[in-house]
Amino acid sequence: MKYINGIRITALAFATTLSVGANVASASNRDVNDFLVKARGDNYQEAVNAYDNLNARDRMVVGGIIDKTDVVNLFTDIKGQADALHHAHAAPAGWDSNKTQAFIDAAHRPLAAILPAAPSTHNDENPVSRQQQATTQPPETADVIAADINHAQHTADSAANQVALVNGKADTIQKEVMDNETRDDRQDAAIHHAQANADAALKTDFKLAEVVHGEQLEQANRERTASQHVTPVVGKDGLNGKDGADGKDGVTTLITTVGTDSATQEQVADNTSSIAQNRTQIRTVRAEADAQGEFIQQMDQTVSQHAKAIDTNSARIDQNSKRINQNAKRIDDTREDLKRGLNNAAAMTGLHYHSNDAYALSVGTSNGDGAAMAGGLSHSLTQHTAATVQGSSSMDGSWMASVGFSGDF
Repeated sequence: MKYINGIRITALAFATTLSVGANVASASNRDVNDFLVKARGDNYQEAVNAYDNLNARDRMVVGGIIDKTDVVNLFTDIKGQADALHHAHAAPAGWDSNKTQAFIDAAHRPLAAILPAAPSTHNDENPVSRQQQATTQPPETADVIAADINHAQHTADSAANQVALVNGKADTIQKEVMDNETRDDRQDAAIHHAQANADAALKTDFKLAEVVHGEQLEQANRERTASQHVTPVVGKDGLNGKDGADGKDGVTTLITTVGTDSATQEQVADNTSSIAQNRTQIRTVRAEADAQGEFIQQMDQTVSQHAKAIDTNSARIDQNSKRINQNAKRIDDTREDLKRGLNNAAAMTGLHYHSNDAYALSVGTSNGDGAAMAGGLSHSLTQHTAATVQGSSSMDGSWMASVGFSGDF
């Protein structure tokens, strides 16, 4: 806050009055004010970026009036970080730095040098009497200006609080969207795990088919072994005997050797061992296949639940998007209301009355963005009392009005 001659004015109202007097371009005012607002906010990097985007003229304006704001201590850090980016900042076409310096000089003059002096109602014949009257003139004009400035500050503070509330709701909705995205990622991971288990079950079925094929090979080995037989060895150089009698030349009746070759015996033993192992593996694979089948059913149910959850989350995201759009519109409406309120306040501030029975007209603007017209009447009720009625309109549906009473003792 800045206090001059007992009247409280904010840096925003002070800069607004000076910018109107200096006739600074509307776009430049918006850029300067945008930087001042972000410098007062919580995001330091946004303030650095806003200052880095200013052109040479706007930087000169900010540097000249920063001591009139409440961010003068933070400005040095913001400027240093922005200058470290080494970005070019061209000057606007036709820019007159002398006029900008005059605007900065005006910002540092006392308020009495900016506000118009109260007009005198006496004749020029008695200068001493006129000077005494000016010394004892009641401060109606200063009181009206102070009341208008306080009302404009209240309107600006209310709008700022509403913007902060809307931004808080937008942050909450954004957090909900991020939580929904996290749940979607988890659901995708569960679906991928279920698919991997299903692939493992298919591989298990293939292994079971290999075991069955092994059983078929074992059965073939059994059949081959059963078909094997031994060729009897018959004695030589004589005839076989009969009924226990010797044959010709004394050859034994019959010598028969029954046996199985060692390779076949080893193959049979190996096949028997393989059969036992295959039976064990078959039991294990069947138990595993049953377990996988139950797990696949569970995964199917889980996937179905996740699909429903995804549909629900999609609907919530759509709702959140609509809420964000609504909040954005509310913020834009709030900015428009704030702009119109400041224009009306500027117009009301410019009303000054020549005497107790007089009228006044005024036009005002805030940052050069739009304008408002104000008018008022002052009428004497008695010798020592007077009443005032005044109003303003921004000509787009926004207006202000006030009624006042004044007197002396």
